[in-house]
This record gives sequence, structure tokens and C-alpha cells, in this order.
Amino acid sequence: MVGMWVSGKDSSRRAALDLHRRLGTLIRQQQATWQDLSNHQQRPASAWPIATYQGVLLYLIFSLLSAPHYSHSLDLTIQLPVSDRRILTALVQTCLRHNVFFYPAMVGRYQDIDDVTCIWVGVEEIKRLGLAVYKVCNRCRGGLQGESEESNSRLLCLSDLRFPAPDSNHLWEAKSNMELSNLLAQTSRYMNPEGGHEIKLISESGGWLDNVDPGFNWI
Repeated sequence: MVGMWVSGKDSSRRAALDLHRRLGTLIRQQQATWQDLSNHQQRPASAWPIATYQGVLLYLIFSLLSAPHYSHSLDLTIQLPVSDRRILTALVQTCLRHNVFFYPAMVGRYQDIDDVTCIWVGVEEIKRLGLAVYKVCNRCRGGLQGESEESNSRLLCLSDLRFPAPDSNHLWEAKSNMELSNLLAQTSRYMNPEGGHEIKLISESGGWLDNVDPGFNWI
């Protein structure tokens, strides 16, 4: 869909928009399913449909990418259609309600897996999902009818991202569990030269930044 759009060909762009419309219909039809984890109350983290959340996010990114020029504002934000804004709101509220952006829950999701690569890749995927959702929220302007200005500007805050920043991209080049373990140990020693195990969360600095002129998208 995105590939067809960026090709610049009129026929490809029309096909991309048609696919996007159909995908939006399916997302709305299945929304109750990906929002509700009531059947997994004991271990909800293991039931997170991360691939579905990623698919919904890609749909919203395309909505921003294909938005008409009149939707753009002087503050470099974009007005989403009401239906897409509702999808974004549902995605954010679902992730927050199920603690998807909470680091202990991220790690606990893989408690029955004994493979460092699988665990690391899974956690890193969720970190990047959280940051991507935050960036999409920051690119969107305007809320639903009846929303206050405050609720609109606070759809997702840095203080909601209760996990450390994603690890360095060079770690993805590791070719084995052993190599990845060694690289992670080296990174840990570099980040904590005194041997401490303190994990610095994005939310720790986000709480302060959220209060710096919240009406303007600084980050």
C-alpha cells in the first residue's frame, strides 16, 4: 500500500487508496476483537496482538501520508478524518489499558521463552511500536467533537512510555544468541560504567517535557 503510493503513479495511488479504504473498514469491524483481552485475564501480556497493533499503525501512517494538502496546519500537524481519529484513539487507549508500554510487562510477556534473541527482538519491537504511536499522535491535529483541547493534546505523552529507549541498531547485526548476549553485555557496561543496573525510562524525562508548553509539539 505505502509502496504503491510512493511510486507516484496515478493508477498505483488509486489502488493504494482503495486498499486503504477496505483495510479501514476491516479494522473498524474487528476493533472489538483487538481491543478486548478479557479471555486472557491471567496473562494478558502474552495475548497482546502486536502484529495487529502494528497493522493498525501502518494504516494510520498511510492516512497521514496520503492526507490532502488542505489537512495540513502551520504547526506541521495533519487533521485526520474522524473515523481514523477514532481508530487512533482506540489504539492508544487499548495499549495503555493493557500496559503494552510498560517495560516489566514487555519482558514478562516472554517469561516462558528461553531464547535471548527471541526475547530481545520481541521487546525491541514493542519499544519501537510505542515510539511510532507517539510520533503519529504528535503529527495529528484536532480531536473528536466534544473533546477538550487538553484531552486532544494528551492522547499519548512521553510520560506514558514507561520503557527504556530502543537499543542500538548495530545489535540487530548479531548472528547468534552468544554474539547478541556479548553485545548486550558490552552495551550495559558502557551505559552503566559503575556497574549499576538502573534502567532509565523514557517516561522519567517525559514527565518534565510534557509540561513544557503542552500546546506545542516540541518532540
